[in-house]
Order: sequence, then C-alpha cells, then structure tokens
Amino acid sequence: MKPNPWLAIPWQDYEGHMISPEVGQLQLLSRRFGEALRRYRPASAAILGCATGNGLEHVDPAVTRTVVGLDVNPAHLAVARRRFADAIEGDYQGEHVKAQNAHVYIAHDGPCVDVHVSRFPFAEGAQAQLSAIVASVAVEALD
Repeated sequence: MKPNPWLAIPWQDYEGHMISPEVGQLQLLSRRFGEALRRYRPASAAILGCATGNGLEHVDPAVTRTVVGLDVNPAHLAVARRRFADAIEGDYQGEHVKAQNAHVYIAHDGPCVDVHVSRFPFAEGAQAQLSAIVASVAVEALD
C-alpha cells in the first residue's frame, strides 16, 4: 500500500501554509466553525480532518459537551490534544466533579479505536501524564 502523503507533513508546515496571507484558510475555517457553533449550538460535534484543532477555541463547553476530532495524522491530533484537552468540570449525581480527560481516535484500514483516559480527582499537572498515556497507544494489524 502506498503511504499517505499527509503523514509526512509536520504540523508546523501545515499551519504555516494554512495561515499564510496567500492561503488564509486557517482563519477562514476557524471563523466558519465558530459561526456554526454559535448558530446551531450543538450538544456534540465531530470534526473530520481536525488537524491541530483549528477552531476548537470557539467551543463553549456549557453548550457543546462532547467534541470528537478525527485526523489521518496522529502528530497533528497530538497537537490538538495538547491545546484543547482541558479539565472537565460539572455535577454528577449531585456531587461537584472536576476530572481530567484525554482521548485518542485511531483509524486504519477501516477499524477505528477510541481510547479514553480519565483522572479523578483533578490534580494540577496531571494532564501531561494523561497525554503521555494517550500518545503511547498503538494499534497493530491483526491477521
């Protein structure tokens, strides 16, 4: 199988190209995603080709409780996770809860794996630990 060319593009090159004045796509896509979130106020959102998370800064967690980002390039997803995998806070069964969460979604030749890691209770600095766990996930093909 021919390797996917998107896997060879460093995230810095991707963002540099997309934000350049000649292209302007980073700004446009972020603005449009923000407009869609404000207009439709979804309880959940899935972003296909989320790359490094452009536009996720517009998510209001009080409105959009679940966000799933998918991208063919796991290095780009790792940047999105670092930028946007903040602590989750809310009420559960009458108790105030503050926890940390990290996700990774890996798709290869059809199957998709969803890994969710949580830390409860919240601990300052633990996000790096969760991110390291998620970054270590690998899927091997089964014959």
